[in-house]
Amino acid sequence: MLCAWLLLVFSCGISASLEFSDSCHKLECSADAGEAILLQKATVRQNANQEPLPQLGLNQMGPTWEPQVVYAQLDAAPVNPAAPTWSPEVTSASDAKHTASMQAGPSIWSDIQHIRSLSGQDEQVPLLSVASEADQAQDPNLHLSQAQINQLKLHLSQAQDPNGGDIDLGTYGVSVIPAPIADKMVISNPFKCAFLIDANDPRYKTCGKTAQDIGIKATALNVLLQGTVEYFNAARLQFPLGSLPCCTTDPYCAAPSCNPNWLKAPQNDFAACTKYAPAANFAYMTHPDVYPAYHGVGGSFELDLQKHWDLLSYLLGFRDAEPNHPPFDLVIDLGANSGLVTERLVSRRFAKDYILVEASPPLRDLFNTRLGDPFWQQKFLSEQSMRQGAAEFKPHFEWLTHVLSDESGGMLDSFSYQYNWADWKPEQLNTTAEVATVDSIIPSKLSADFTTRFKQAQSAYVKIDTEGFDEKVLRGMKNLLQEKRGDGFLVNFMMLEFCAQCMERVRETYDLDSYDLKTLMQTLEDLGFEAFIIGPRYLPLTHGSWDDQFLDFSQSPESQRCNLAKYPKFKDLFPEAFPEGECTDTEEKPDTFSADIFAIRSSFPKAPAIKGALGSCKESGTFSPNDPQYDWKGMALYDW
Repeated sequence: MLCAWLLLVFSCGISASLEFSDSCHKLECSADAGEAILLQKATVRQNANQEPLPQLGLNQMGPTWEPQVVYAQLDAAPVNPAAPTWSPEVTSASDAKHTASMQAGPSIWSDIQHIRSLSGQDEQVPLLSVASEADQAQDPNLHLSQAQINQLKLHLSQAQDPNGGDIDLGTYGVSVIPAPIADKMVISNPFKCAFLIDANDPRYKTCGKTAQDIGIKATALNVLLQGTVEYFNAARLQFPLGSLPCCTTDPYCAAPSCNPNWLKAPQNDFAACTKYAPAANFAYMTHPDVYPAYHGVGGSFELDLQKHWDLLSYLLGFRDAEPNHPPFDLVIDLGANSGLVTERLVSRRFAKDYILVEASPPLRDLFNTRLGDPFWQQKFLSEQSMRQGAAEFKPHFEWLTHVLSDESGGMLDSFSYQYNWADWKPEQLNTTAEVATVDSIIPSKLSADFTTRFKQAQSAYVKIDTEGFDEKVLRGMKNLLQEKRGDGFLVNFMMLEFCAQCMERVRETYDLDSYDLKTLMQTLEDLGFEAFIIGPRYLPLTHGSWDDQFLDFSQSPESQRCNLAKYPKFKDLFPEAFPEGECTDTEEKPDTFSADIFAIRSSFPKAPAIKGALGSCKESGTFSPNDPQYDWKGMALYDW
């Protein structure tokens, strides 16, 4: 929702019925849903074979159910090719331990081979090796180690059919979200009225209030709050949550608080990241119950965008330094508007210092009345910044006014690219500024103080939102991205915007052969970054994960909210676009697929842990209230 947030303030710029996911939907993933799913699968297998099933040791699974592969005596009921979606049953960890002594022997391997042949994945995942000598010495009957059991579960649970495979939507829907976290997801950035821009600020309706105060619930959306961030946050809960890293920056986050004991255990990090096939990622993104969450509101939803902020805050801040220590030395905000995103990052104590670059001179004037004003800044830091257990926090700010591109020189009126400036007129805005590359102004045009801060910074987070110029901006900041600090790089993480219509306008203006999602992803990969579209799962689009279907979809009317035939939930998400039941979008005021992109340097040492926690890998999990990373008792509620 990066651009959507600016839009609100300144008008910125396989539906197959597959067993696990469909059962989870119908049962709404209640505490014993896992067992019900197993019984359903068992019935499928029994009916296919007309034979009694072997004893699988199913037990009563409570709320702490954790799946593991059970390699029982599968040869007692051979797999029938007529049931290709069948896979070995899963049950609790205690059953996995119990069945380890059942001497399944080589029979498991024939089933693995058979299922792989059905899914066409014989060569994609190597055969599991036998247990180590140490494992065998510990238990002669253990044919697989615990790690190998987990790997087997992972592979078989993700076996895909030729049409794209099982799409696991995880547990979602307001019925599975505890009330406290639902309220927190709705108001994930509580805001005091004293810091509103003016009476037209959309936060005016909700500032200083709780979810109960404003009368909005995920189960009953308040139509009077349409267009507010909180309305969209509540609507977002109607879609799969995906992975949800815990939060250390209460109350400025949508996730539950982190369990301190869990944070101190680095073995909880993902050691590897096994990719889904690109076609499987595309099938997940375009699923009727998923895509509206990726379409977002002029960019990704707040819930999803903040996931990587939460993750980086504890992975780089909490563990590697004192509690609540800023994870970054520097934030570079390119396309800063008046500093709206910077303000949100300051509330989280995301970095020690901030450089802001914006093309519109009037927005600098507004910034100077807010974070640029020492009195306002001090009040904001003391009242609107995460503070429990935190050390003294005195960030510094530097502002530069430039239109950013891949070449320097000349002047440009950026208004022509702001296709969504609502009813504002060009004559009301002074939007002309000097064109520059990032490399030509950072650090050379910084003040003496910030030149020193830049040289001393060991880490920097870059945010780019330049109305379709993002790829050009990247091409003009190669030196910054190659800036070294010790054995590593200064910049390892970026967030930028993809806007299909904005990029098309830039392509036409500069008469480029191609300038679109595909070229943006290729540019990031060439610069050494893996890129992910932000949503329930952060879906990879580079390093072997690209599929031209992503490009075709982004440029097709099929991706627009008028496509109710495939995505009927758009009507609930954007009721104002369907006043009489028909979509009112036009060519003059079109809907366009816009999304925020997260980029991580591919060589960053903790890349597997980050990708795993953000749902990018087969090893990743989906939201569960029983996840040990969460501390429900420690979850802060904002005290006004």
